[in-house]
Order: sequence, then structure tokens, then C-alpha cells
Amino acid sequence: MSTLVAEKLKEFFGGDEGLNRTDQVERLELFKSAMAESEAATLEGRIHIGFGESVRDDGRPSMHIRKGLSQQAASERFERLEKSAAGNAALMQDLQELRGPLGVDIQKDWTSTNPIASGLVPYDLEAPAKVLVPKYTPLRNTLPRIKGQGNARQYKRITSFTNSGQASASILPFFNSDTQTSTWGPSGPLTLNRPQKISYTGDNQSRAYVELGFSDQVNFKAQFQSLGFENLRALSHTAVLWSSLMGEERAILFGRGATGGGYKGIVAAPAGITTGTATTGGTIAAATYYVYVRANQGGGLVSAVSTVASQVTTGATSTITVTVGTEPAGGLGYYDLYVGTTTGIANATYQTSFIGNTKTITAYTTSGAVVAGTDASFLTTGYDGFYAVQSDTAQTGYFLRANAVLNTANPGVEFETALTAMWTANGASPDEIWMTGAGVQALSDALRSNPSSNGYRTNLVSGDNGITVGGMVRGIVNTATGEIVDIKGHRYAQPGTALFRSRSLPLTDSEVPAPVAMVNVQDYMALDWPVIQFSYDVSTYWMGTMIHYAPEWSGLIVGITNG
Repeated sequence: MSTLVAEKLKEFFGGDEGLNRTDQVERLELFKSAMAESEAATLEGRIHIGFGESVRDDGRPSMHIRKGLSQQAASERFERLEKSAAGNAALMQDLQELRGPLGVDIQKDWTSTNPIASGLVPYDLEAPAKVLVPKYTPLRNTLPRIKGQGNARQYKRITSFTNSGQASASILPFFNSDTQTSTWGPSGPLTLNRPQKISYTGDNQSRAYVELGFSDQVNFKAQFQSLGFENLRALSHTAVLWSSLMGEERAILFGRGATGGGYKGIVAAPAGITTGTATTGGTIAAATYYVYVRANQGGGLVSAVSTVASQVTTGATSTITVTVGTEPAGGLGYYDLYVGTTTGIANATYQTSFIGNTKTITAYTTSGAVVAGTDASFLTTGYDGFYAVQSDTAQTGYFLRANAVLNTANPGVEFETALTAMWTANGASPDEIWMTGAGVQALSDALRSNPSSNGYRTNLVSGDNGITVGGMVRGIVNTATGEIVDIKGHRYAQPGTALFRSRSLPLTDSEVPAPVAMVNVQDYMALDWPVIQFSYDVSTYWMGTMIHYAPEWSGLIVGITNG
């Protein structure tokens, strides 16, 4: 075999020079290197087959091996250069000019009418994606965040002592030191000449810490396809962070935890549902209708549905009026209404939501959603937010079910009454009132439209472009303290509510950092999970709770039907 190989080397590389075997092997290596270089040049487009201008005997154009980049290779090279030069306008212009006839050749091959590339059109794709998401966390931004420890937050409160004007008695300090009037000891065995003893009230509080967080996922295909346009992993991290912050903002308002953690727990179903009808004013046909109501607590929390109430209608132009006779404790005066023509909540469809304890519907629809009707008014993994605490008459400084529009004869009287009541009870002086945008507008409209509001004025401002008209109520005077209470709109606020909030306490030596604080064992953290599938997974995590140290210094009005 070795003799045969040697003869072949001599035949191909020996020639007439009679080279020895070492030289022949070197020539073989040079040949192999040249072949490899030729193959690489062909693959890279530096050597290609081109067509000449002459014609062969069979009528086909002659073909030649050409050096230099082929049209396809040149096009690919230009595309890489253009991507690298993105953002450099001068360099991009130079590259476009250097394309020369190359662009014409490409246009011949690829057009919008080319059968191979039918429908191929360019997209002027801008990068990065436009993130049109409002980042809204006004309450969260103003609540202090305190370091927690363990699995629950425990604290003691002194809620009153003698003469504070709260639960303990109010007595005058006069006494006679010559008279034995005061008893001392566990069972009062001693009667001494002492002034009267004072009394205290207080309580122990405990709130379990809960876990919070969100997750997101970017699969490999999406990540790699977006390169050069969008960093999807960075977008994912940003989105999940802001989703978490705005999720906490909603929890601060709507959260309602289980009683086992020291929280309020279930909101009962509305009760005492009654109905009425009118034969004109609507489009409801003659039938027997079965009505159900549930309390809508906001944030996706809803009570179980009420027991059924029925109403018979006649004609084809009827209306149905529904009244909630017993509004549930902790309910926020906002209800969902379901109606069907067959008994059973599974046969009833969503009609509308309403503020207050009564609603008249003029039409009946079967296209609304159908619900199971079971209780979902609290979360076993949640804590109590502002609405849960301030709707609890055992904790709040003031609670009112208005079930009416804001007073137009005396605009703002509902707020003045609430502020006076809180000042009288605890010396509370809230700093702000949070309402829906509709509520702020309703208060402003009530003020502007009231002819007896002589102390107020709406100005017309003239300018080069016409007249500017309008006005809004930005604050209300606390007539008990003389201070201005800011009125603010909150995008997430529960319809029909006005939340009175104290950001600080008018008390010395209270040992309370703020009336409400977020206490976290672990504040926000982001977790990039190990890759165990074709995706990049991320989560946020924090553990803590919302502590209402002094809920009596805040309050709540619900059922403002135009708010």
C-alpha cells in the first residue's frame, strides 16, 4: 500500500524534476491548502460563477469563474455594515452610495410582484417598543416602609385614658386631702387620702406577614428574534417591577385578609333584597325575573350573591327597581346586579353595577357574564387595606353610607360633618380626601351650580386663543381646626367613596411613626430563576403587611351615587 501511495505522489507532484518524497509531500500539503482556500472563498462569495456576454453553440450564455464578491455576498456584506452603522447618518449615506448598481440587481431579483417573494414588502420598524403605560403609585409613595422581623407584627396600643375625650371617663380633678375617698389595692382593701385614680383603655394587635410578588417569562425564540430591536429581558424586568408596585398600590386600597391573620375576613352577601316595577319608561318584556345582588369590594374581591328576589312585569315597556335592604358590614356601597328569567344564579346574567342601595334598570340583557355567586370577598394570603379598615365601625374614625348624590344646596357639607366628628372624637385632623375623578368633578359641579354659593367665584380667563373656563375644588376648610384638607382624585378609587386620610398624628409622644405604615420582613427583590426550559423567568418577591396604627384618625364615606 505504501508503494502505491508513493507512486501516486510521484505521478501527481514529482513531475520531471525528480523531487524526493519530502518535497512531494510538501507539494501535496500546498495543494490541499489551496483547495481549502478555494472552498472558503466560494462559500464566502469571493469566487463565483458568472455569465459572460458570448453565447455557446447550444445558445446558452458562456459561464466563467469570477473572482470578487458575488451580488448576493455583496448584498449580505452591505446589510451587515448597515446594521453596524445604524445611528450614524453620514456613514449610512456613504454605504447607500457605494451600493451603486448592486441595488438595481437586487431590485430585479426581489420585487413585490416577484412570484417567489409575492407579498414581500418592507416594514419601517422603529426600536424600541413604545411603552404607553402610566406608572401610578401615589399612596405607596407616601407611606413609610419599616423593617419587620419574624412571622407577624405585634404591638400594643393605649387607646384612651381619663379626660382624653375618648372611651375613658371625663372627670374633674378636684378632691379634699382631709377625706379618705380613694381605694387602693387589688380588691380595694385600703381607703386613702388620695386624688381620684385615672383609667386606661388599650388593646393588643397582631398581624401576620403575607407574601407578595409577580412573575414574567421571556421564551428563547422571542428573545433571539427581538435582538437588534428590543431587549425583551430588560423590558420584562421593568414591566414586572412596575406591575408589582402598582399591584401594591391596589392592595393598599382594596386588600382584605383572613381573620386568622388578624384581618377583617368575609364580607357577607347583601340581604333584604326587594324589587318594584313600572310599566313605562323601559324596554323590559312581560315575564317573571329573578334578581341577585353581590357586594363589589374592588380589586376583584366580591361577596357571595344575595338570596333571590323575584319580580313580575307586564307589557313590553317595563322597568325593574332593585333595593338592598341590609347592606353588609364592611361593604363599600358598590354592587353588581344579576337578573334571569329562570331561578338560580347560574341562569342569571350580569346587568350593571351601581352605587348606593337602589338601582332601576330599563332594559334586560342575556349577553352579560354568568358567575358562580360564591364568596370571594377576602384573600387568605392578603392583608387589610384602607377600605377594609375604614369601613369597620369598630376601628374607623368616621363611617357614613351616603346613598345619595353630593349635597348641592350646601356643597361640601358631608365632608365638613365628617371632619367635625373626627375632631370631636379624637382631635383628628385629616390631611387629604381621596375620591374618584367623578367624585371630584361632582363636588366641583355642586359648588359651581349652586346659586347660593356667594363666597365662591368662577373666573373666565381671556387670552389670545379665546376664553378658558372651569374650576375645581382642590381643598376644603376643616371648620373645626381651620386647616385646609386637600381633595385628590385617585385612578383606582372605589366608585362612590371618599377616603379621609391622616398622614401624621397631632399627638406628642405617640410613639407612632405614621398612622399607617408598610412593615416588611423583606422589601422588594427581583429573582432571575435558573434556566430549566427554553425561557428566561423572573419574579418579584416581598414579605410584609400594612399596619394601621391609628385608624381612628381617618374615615370613609361610601355610597356617593354621583361619585
